[in-house]
Amino acid sequence: MISDSSNRSDSHERQEMSRAEVEADQSALGARVESEVLRQVKSLSPLMLFICVPTLLLIASTVVVNLKTDLPIRYFFIDPVAEFNAPMYIGLLSNFGVLLWCSAASVCLFSGVMLFHQEKQREVSLFLIGSGLITSLLMFDDLYLLHEEVFPDHLFVPQPLVFVAYAVLIIAYFVRFRKMIWNTDFASVSCIVFLCQLGFSGFVCHARRVLHHGEHLGSPPDRRRV
Repeated sequence: MISDSSNRSDSHERQEMSRAEVEADQSALGARVESEVLRQVKSLSPLMLFICVPTLLLIASTVVVNLKTDLPIRYFFIDPVAEFNAPMYIGLLSNFGVLLWCSAASVCLFSGVMLFHQEKQREVSLFLIGSGLITSLLMFDDLYLLHEEVFPDHLFVPQPLVFVAYAVLIIAYFVRFRKMIWNTDFASVSCIVFLCQLGFSGFVCHARRVLHHGEHLGSPPDRRRV
């Protein structure tokens, strides 16, 4: 009897100790998870702000424009091809050009930022960041028709002046990084990529102008007849 009671007591104590150990392990695990989450939030907060703040500002700007102009806010979110019931290939080459600009800009900016803190790679980092900024400018110009419509029609900046400003920026870029461009493999690659993208954008710009004035194709076909 005494032995059975002692065994039951020992078993109960072991169960209590095991339960306490499990609770302690769970508590320690929870504390580690909480600490890791806080550490990641603290370390990633600048990146989160960099992503979230411009996005919120962009959404807020659309609301302001909606209140000031009475333009339906859905105009800023809809897909033009779907809205105007146009065939899916409308703007195909233009969109492809924007994807090329965006890809090049993303690679340059990401690589430049990653190398910026390495002292020996500082010049390469600045070169990549400058390349990414120039490419981003050309991307936004191609995407939002800056030199074709925004500057001359809405900001009242003559189109030739816009071209001169772009030329000055590009020349300053090549002058600033001339040694790196001509003394490395960036020379041929940069020239080929830049000329190809510039020629592609020029072709798309001319095609857009032709279609806009209705010289050849007129209005786009109805999707239902395609």
